[in-house]
Amino acid sequence: MGIFSGAGLKLSNVAVGGGKALDFKAEGDFVLEITEVKGGKTRKNDAYFEVMHKVTESTNPEQPVGSTVNLFCMIKEDLGQKNMKEILSVMSGLNPYVAQDVDKINTITDDQWIQIAELACADQKTFGGTKVCCSVSLVEIKNPKKRTHYYGRRYTPHPDTVAATNAAGEKPAAKGAKK
Repeated sequence: MGIFSGAGLKLSNVAVGGGKALDFKAEGDFVLEITEVKGGKTRKNDAYFEVMHKVTESTNPEQPVGSTVNLFCMIKEDLGQKNMKEILSVMSGLNPYVAQDVDKINTITDDQWIQIAELACADQKTFGGTKVCCSVSLVEIKNPKKRTHYYGRRYTPHPDTVAATNAAGEKPAAKGAKK
C-alpha cells in the first residue's frame, strides 16, 4: 500500500484547483520544468504531495529564470486535493480548463488517480523534465484579516507536453499504471 492509498485521496469528485501561489514573488506567465515529485507523511501522519519546479521562462524579472517554486498539497485539505488534481492533469498533458480535456479528466477513477500519484513519486523519469505553464496574478482578498492580496496561480499544459503525449498515443501517467 502506497502513501496515498489510505490517505483519503478522492480526486474524482473534486473540482480542479487554482489555488494560492505562495512561492511566487511576482505576477506573470511562466514556463516551469518539473525537477522532482514527492509524497510523504508529516510528523502528524498527514499525507502530502509536492512538486518542485524550476522557472525556465518568465515574463517578470522579479521571478527570474532559474528560480525555483514548489507546489505543496496537504491531502486532508480540500484545496490540497484540488491543486493535486490540477497539477497531475496538467503533467499528463490534459488542460483542466478546456471542456474536452475536462471530460477525459472526469473519467479517471480514484484508484487511477492514486496510481498516477504513486507513479509520479516513485519514478522521477515519468514526469521529471516535464514542462508546464503557469499564470500568476494578484488576487484581492474580500474580507482581509491580515493580508489584502495573494498571488493566485493556474497551471496549464505546455505545448511540448501535449505534443509528446499525443505522439505517444497515451498520457505519460499511463506508463506503468495498472488499467
